[in-house]
Amino acid sequence: MATENDIAQLQAQIQELQQQLQQQQQQIQALQQQVNISPLPGKPTPATKARYKTPHAAPSPNLDLENYIGLKLIHVAGIVVLVIGLSLGVKYAIDQQLISIWGRIGLAYLAGGILFGLSVWLKKNYHLFSAILFSGAMATFYITTFATCNYYNLLQEGAAFAIMLVITVYTTWMAISYNRQQIALLGMVGAYAIPFLVSHDKEGGFLFLSYILLINTGIAFLSFKKSWRTTNGIAIAFSWLIFAVWIASYNLVFHQAIYMTIAFALCYYLLFTISLMTFPVAEQDKAHQTKLLLLLLNNTVFYLVAQHINHMIEGDLNVNPRYPGHPEKTAYVSAAFAIAYTCMAWGFQQLKRQPETLSKYMFIQSIVLTTLFIVQYWDGVIVTLLWLLLAILLFIAGVRVKASWPRLSAMALLAFTLCKLIIIDSQRFTPLQKTLCYILLGCVLLLVAFFYQKFKQVLFVEEKENNDSSTSLP
Repeated sequence: MATENDIAQLQAQIQELQQQLQQQQQQIQALQQQVNISPLPGKPTPATKARYKTPHAAPSPNLDLENYIGLKLIHVAGIVVLVIGLSLGVKYAIDQQLISIWGRIGLAYLAGGILFGLSVWLKKNYHLFSAILFSGAMATFYITTFATCNYYNLLQEGAAFAIMLVITVYTTWMAISYNRQQIALLGMVGAYAIPFLVSHDKEGGFLFLSYILLINTGIAFLSFKKSWRTTNGIAIAFSWLIFAVWIASYNLVFHQAIYMTIAFALCYYLLFTISLMTFPVAEQDKAHQTKLLLLLLNNTVFYLVAQHINHMIEGDLNVNPRYPGHPEKTAYVSAAFAIAYTCMAWGFQQLKRQPETLSKYMFIQSIVLTTLFIVQYWDGVIVTLLWLLLAILLFIAGVRVKASWPRLSAMALLAFTLCKLIIIDSQRFTPLQKTLCYILLGCVLLLVAFFYQKFKQVLFVEEKENNDSSTSLP
């Protein structure tokens, strides 16, 4: 590019000027020695400077710690403590009936307005401090609007949702303007915990889950716009934790509450999955490992939530006793997730901008769920035989596609089958069933061992070439 060429030319000119300056200084020193003129006191020559140059003192660890606490950590701690104090103060005023309802709401909005005014006033000279104050103001506005609707019933749900939507959009825009991740972390992620500080019950589930979904949408947009992976990861962890606490404490008696919970869980899952896919990183990057862990967390929690709701529907938790529990329905959920993850893995393979390990991890999760489906749907010797069949199919697939991970998955499943046969099945199977399973498993293990002995050179050479070609790709 033209800009890079200009920079290179300027750097070359600077080097030439430095060389000329050194030559001129050497000539001056030579002339001074000829006429016996010593350098002027207080103005040492470059050579003298280089000879007696004082080394820079290494920064003290104590100063670094004080710098971090004084310039970064204490701001965050201060605004978090202040917002918590405001929330607890409002709660105390409610419990003691010290002020009217409108007075409580007005004071809360006034506190947020003061924080917002200070953030605007200090933005020019104290950019970071202003950003922290702004995030605290937005968190205060969030919870005040939420409480006005959910606890005081002074605001319709639609109006409260619209106000929080405006706050979310404005907070997102200001986070981009400040270019500070602290605003997203404190003003939006910090708003997750505040409803629990002032909550008396868990009614109003639709507004509560909509409130969390609205915050997540703003964070997902920020994560895409600014590549703030930390914010996205904290949002995923906090959201699923809050959702799990809510679903465990909220009595889903009516079918509409169950369907509402399913809808919100699906929205959370899709939103987080899409937000994770917006970070195209290289496989060698540490961020890629974090991305895989977050994807695993997202998939696992969504699966557990789905199974929990399934038990509620089936009456296992005495929510709907009219319907007896059916274990095979749990298997159907596992089968549905296994199919969905297989489709997602295939889709990730088609996306060239996503690393290959992403689809591999999705396939592995699909295999785990298929294994669970077999255990949940069948029982006895059928489970052992189907696990053996699945391991054989995986090994054949690994040979056909020349990939090691399906073969390793097959061997892991064979090892797990052997452990199950020794620890569990030996106490349950008949002598004929145990004999059959041990013979079949032994034959499969010997065939796998023979395959590696016969094709070890071709197999491992091709695998090495595939790895080299994949790592050489840009």
